[in-house]
Amino acid sequence: MKTLLAFVVLTLIVAVLGWIAFAGFAGLESLAAQYAQLDKATLLILLAVAVVLIAHAIITSRGIRTLANKTATQPMYDARLALYHKLVRHYRVALDGQKIEPADEAALVDVALLASPRVVDACTKLNEGIDSDLKPTVIAVRFNTLVEAMRADLGHAPTLSRKLEAASIVSGSAGRRDVSIDDLAGGRA
Repeated sequence: MKTLLAFVVLTLIVAVLGWIAFAGFAGLESLAAQYAQLDKATLLILLAVAVVLIAHAIITSRGIRTLANKTATQPMYDARLALYHKLVRHYRVALDGQKIEPADEAALVDVALLASPRVVDACTKLNEGIDSDLKPTVIAVRFNTLVEAMRADLGHAPTLSRKLEAASIVSGSAGRRDVSIDDLAGGRA
């Protein structure tokens, strides 16, 4: 009995869809015949109205989709921002030349769960640098790399000149025009 009912329902659905397709084609044919009888000025006006309506529908749908995506990702953005503030405050002490411990276990777990792979990699390299007592300039470059990764993860895109300026300020070579990012990464500055 259930299979017979399912067959009847499926047959009705196919019939309705076929009727809708036939009526749609017939309606389009009728509309095309009426459209062909109009003068050119009216045709251009109708075409312009159609283009405006389609553009409006596309723009509105994209705006709604963007708003929905932003609403869905906002809690993750806020959590990342709070984590990154905590990490920057923790590692900033190392730039002042004071001995610090690597980030605590809870912060590293949060980094692994919330941050992008680039931030995780930069944080790991900075912790390794702190553990191995690297030169302050190398620690500063690794900290700058971590901050750049955090900014990129939050949607910011610094320019090359801004990267160079930040790296030179952190390394203490501000004002020198002969310092490149490669020099700072190698610890030669």
